[in-house]
Amino acid sequence: KNCHIPTLQKFPELFDCVAVWSRRKESVETLLHSNVFLASSSSSSSSSSSNDGIHVDISTQINQAGPQGYSGEEGLQQILQERKDIQVVIMALPLDVQPRYVTRALEAGKHVLSEKPIAPTVAEAQRLCDFYYSHNNFPSKLLQWSVAENFRYEPGIQRIADAVKTEIGTPILFSLNIRLPFKPNNPYLQTTWRSQPSWYGGLFPDVFVHSTAMVRKVLDCGVPTKVSAMTSSHADHIPSVDTMVANAVFGNNTNAVQGSISLSFAG
Repeated sequence: KNCHIPTLQKFPELFDCVAVWSRRKESVETLLHSNVFLASSSSSSSSSSSNDGIHVDISTQINQAGPQGYSGEEGLQQILQERKDIQVVIMALPLDVQPRYVTRALEAGKHVLSEKPIAPTVAEAQRLCDFYYSHNNFPSKLLQWSVAENFRYEPGIQRIADAVKTEIGTPILFSLNIRLPFKPNNPYLQTTWRSQPSWYGGLFPDVFVHSTAMVRKVLDCGVPTKVSAMTSSHADHIPSVDTMVANAVFGNNTNAVQGSISLSFAG
């Protein structure tokens, strides 16, 4: 609501938001009524609940010109299987459930933009990447799946990456030091899946992914070949770890770039 929809609104010649979906009916209704580009009047049909408590058989619409609202499993099926006009799906779901929805959307022939990080564990992220690159049953072989990590596209970071290539030369060593205190009232700590995470690391992988993307962009390198790290927790209001020191190596032998990382979200 605060990032994706406003961005879509800036490019009406490229994007037309025709549907919104959530696992819960209440979230859909809140979203539809909170955006200024939609009319204030609304109508909704009856709903039922599945055994897991998720509302299904929901259709909420603000007006004929605005997006249609869906929720629950049945609503998802409608978007993926029945709405042939929908070409792209943007996902902002909790980290531990998002991978299976990415898979379903790709299998339905939709392009996907999913929130970062890819998955709660390296193994699950690798499985999802392998599925995308090797699956042969896509309705179209031109499907695009991208992860919504934005630091790679920040003008300042792009300028540094260009300077490394054209002015500085091949890097050998790097040092990354970040102090980014997350206070108790930080809005990014208020969501349930961040305040009560079901995966190791909690907030840490959700935020640190920006730093890794920045390093890889600036150094123009692939995935690290070696990593050693120590983590700790200091802030009581931040679940799981909040501080890390690490050493990382990108590349091999004479092409290797190695460096240190020091990072803390504790206030």
